[in-house]
Amino acid sequence: MSGLYIAPGTAAYADNAARALSFTDSTQRIANAAEGLAMAVTRVDSVELWAPASDSATQVRVALGGRVSFGSDQWSCAESLPYQGGLACRLLLEAWLKDPRELPARINGAGCVVILDSRDHTLHVFTDRLGVFPFYQATGRSFALCSHPDVLADALAKKGEANEIDRTTLAEFFACGCSVQPFTYYKSIQQLDAATHYTWRLGSAVSAQSKRVFWKPIYLSGALSDDAEAVAEALADAVRKAVLRRTQPRLGRPVVLLSGGADSRAALFGARDPTSVTCFTLYDEPNLELRTSQALAAVADAEHRPFQRDADYYGGNAEEAIRISGGFWSLMDAHYTGAAGEIRAVNPGVVLTGCYADYMFKGLLLNRRCRTLFGRNLPLYSLDDFSFEFYQPHVRLRDKWQTLVQQRLESRFPSALRERYAENCLPVEDLRLRPLSREPDVSGRLFLLRTLPWDHWLSDTDILSVYGQLPVALKINGAVFGKAVGRVVGPAGRHIFNNNYGTPVDASEAGRVFWFLIAVLRRKARRALGLESAAPKLATSGSWPDWSYYVAHSEALARLWSNPSAAEREWFADYLGRDPWQTSLAEWGRTDSFLFLRLLTARIWLRQRRLSL
Repeated sequence: MSGLYIAPGTAAYADNAARALSFTDSTQRIANAAEGLAMAVTRVDSVELWAPASDSATQVRVALGGRVSFGSDQWSCAESLPYQGGLACRLLLEAWLKDPRELPARINGAGCVVILDSRDHTLHVFTDRLGVFPFYQATGRSFALCSHPDVLADALAKKGEANEIDRTTLAEFFACGCSVQPFTYYKSIQQLDAATHYTWRLGSAVSAQSKRVFWKPIYLSGALSDDAEAVAEALADAVRKAVLRRTQPRLGRPVVLLSGGADSRAALFGARDPTSVTCFTLYDEPNLELRTSQALAAVADAEHRPFQRDADYYGGNAEEAIRISGGFWSLMDAHYTGAAGEIRAVNPGVVLTGCYADYMFKGLLLNRRCRTLFGRNLPLYSLDDFSFEFYQPHVRLRDKWQTLVQQRLESRFPSALRERYAENCLPVEDLRLRPLSREPDVSGRLFLLRTLPWDHWLSDTDILSVYGQLPVALKINGAVFGKAVGRVVGPAGRHIFNNNYGTPVDASEAGRVFWFLIAVLRRKARRALGLESAAPKLATSGSWPDWSYYVAHSEALARLWSNPSAAEREWFADYLGRDPWQTSLAEWGRTDSFLFLRLLTARIWLRQRRLSL
C-alpha cells in the first residue's frame, strides 16, 4: 500500500517525510506543497494507478493511503478524465467535484482519502470504514498527520516538540496485547477514528472545523437476518465481487498468501483467473498445512511457491519488523518480514490474504466458551458473560499500572454495555473491531501495508453490508462464512478439508463435531502405533510455530534479550513487580511465551527509538 504525511512546510520538507516513510528499496516517493502544507505520499505499487491526482482548473488535490476498488468500466473512465495523476485518485477527485456528499460511497476498501481543496482553503480526510489504514494526528502545538507514529514523532522532535512516552499504552500492551483507541506510545500523538470525515480550515494556522462519522455497521441501528442460507448466498456473492474487482488484469499479477484454512482459499478461487495467481505458503517443516495449500493451488491450477522459514526466522527478522510496525504489537505476529523479498520478486500487482475473517465472521471478538462433550472441548462455542479478556491472554501487572489499564478498558467499554452483554455483544464487537489497525495481531498486517501492494478485500463495501446483517448466532461458530466460502470455491475446493478443523469448509456444526471426534481417534491411534510424537517441537500442523518451544530454544531471541541495563531492569520490573531477566527463557517458554514476546518487542522498540533506559 502506501504512506502519507501532511504538515505545514515546503516540498523539501515533504520529501524528507517521504524518505522516512520508505521501507523498501522500491518505494516510490511523491512530495509537493500547496496551501502552505507539505504532503508526502509513498507507494509500493503502480503510481499510474495510485499516485495523487489534481485538477488545474480548481486546484483541488486528492491523495490516497491504502487502496480503493473500482470496476473495470470505472478504471477505463478514469483514463479520459481531465485531471493529472493516478487513475484511482482521478475517480475520487471527479466524485468530490461533482458532489462531496457522495464521496464516501466511492471509497470502497481500505483506503484513506485526503483532499486539499484550494477553493475554500480546507483539508479533508476520510478514514476507511474498518480503520485498516492507520492515520495519526499530533495533539500538541503543531498540526501534522502521518501514517506512521514514529515518523510523526521524529518530525515533531525536529520542530522542538517533546515526545513523552505514554507509559500507560505500554502497560496496556503488556497486560492485553494491544491498546485501545486512540492512544499510541506517545502522549502527543493519537490515531484518527475509522469511517470518519475530518475537516480542517487552512490559513495562517490550521484549525479543526468538523468531524463526522459517515458509516457504521448495520447491527448498530438496523435489523439483522436470521436466514443462514440467504445470508450465506449474499456473502458468497459479495466475496466473488470483492475479489474480482481486485484481480483485474489492469492491477497486475495477483498473489495470494495461501494457508490451509477457509479464508485465503476464497481469495484464490474467487480471483478473475485463478490460473494467473501466484500462491505463497510459509511453513517451518512440511506439514498438513503445506500439503493442504499445495492441493488447493493444484485444484485451482495456480502457481504455488512454498517458503520455508529457518529455525530462527522470527528472531532474525524481529528488529526490521518492529521498526516498520512501530512496535505495534508483538513480534510473534511479524510473519511476513523474512519472506517479503521472495514475494516482491514475482512483481505482484496485488497481494491478498484471508486476514480478519475470524474477527468479522467467526466470533473471535465475542466473549465465548467452548462447548464440551465427555469433558472434552469441542471446536464450537456458546456466548459467555462479558470479560475484558476475549482473545489474546491478559496478564496482571503491578497494581498502579493495572489500575490505569482498567480505567482505559472501562472507558472504552462502558458499564451499560458490559452489564447487559447478551444484548450488547455486537456493539462491543464493533468497539473491539475498529480501527482494525489496533488489533493485537496487527504487526504482520502493518508490514504488508507498508511494504507490499496488499489489499484488504474484506473491507469491500458489499462484504461490509452482509457483515452488518449477521446476528451472533450466525457468526459465533463461523457457519455462515464457511457456507459462503463453500459456494465460492466450488465442489473441488470444498473437498479439500479446512486444516483448522479437519472438515469440509462448509461443514455444519454437527459435521464439525463428527470430524473432530474422528481426528481425536486417529491421533490416539497414531500415537499408540508410534507414528506420531507428542514431544514438543518448533513446527506444528498449522501455519505458525509452537511459541513455547521457540521462546525456550531461540538463539536470536536470547541475543535480543541479553545484557539489560540497570535502568531497563528497574523500568520493566516497575510494570511486573519482578525483574523479568531473573526468569530464564526456558521458564518463559514454559510459563508465558506471550508476555515474554510482548516485553521483548517493547525492549527492541525502545532501543530503536533511542529510549534505552
